[in-house]
Amino acid sequence: MNGTLDSQTSDNHWNQPVRMMLHDTLQRAIPDKIDQPTQQLVIDDLERQMDDHEADFARAMAELQKIFVFTRPEEISGFLRSNRSLVTILIDAAAPFTEAFPNSSVALDIMTEDGASRTIYALANWHGDRTTARNALKDFDERWWLTNMRKAAGRIVFDYELMS
Repeated sequence: MNGTLDSQTSDNHWNQPVRMMLHDTLQRAIPDKIDQPTQQLVIDDLERQMDDHEADFARAMAELQKIFVFTRPEEISGFLRSNRSLVTILIDAAAPFTEAFPNSSVALDIMTEDGASRTIYALANWHGDRTTARNALKDFDERWWLTNMRKAAGRIVFDYELMS
């Protein structure tokens, strides 16, 4: 694609004036000084966007807490606040995960080792035998997780915990 506004030739014309690139016409010149009312409008708009984003996050967290038991609520909330995209993935995964492990409660846990947590664990509390739980996890993996795991960037682990 020709990146300039005029026609492109195979000759190099080094002594000609510099040609304007297409992106130059799309960019507006930024004024040296922005007046106070304009600055305040920009700040107000950014604050409104942040409030909207925070409200959306709070709604998503409330929905997530209806599905999963938070084993350590403060740590889990802090981790998810730092990794906000994981909330949507966990909400989307809830239906196939609970279908794979029917009649089981599901929990979120953070296991910290040296330093900050990097992974959240979604655990099905399974009251059946180990073989059935393995098969259920394999079914969940094949039906949903394998096609969606890239979105989580290695920050979510789905597993089961055998309950006696």
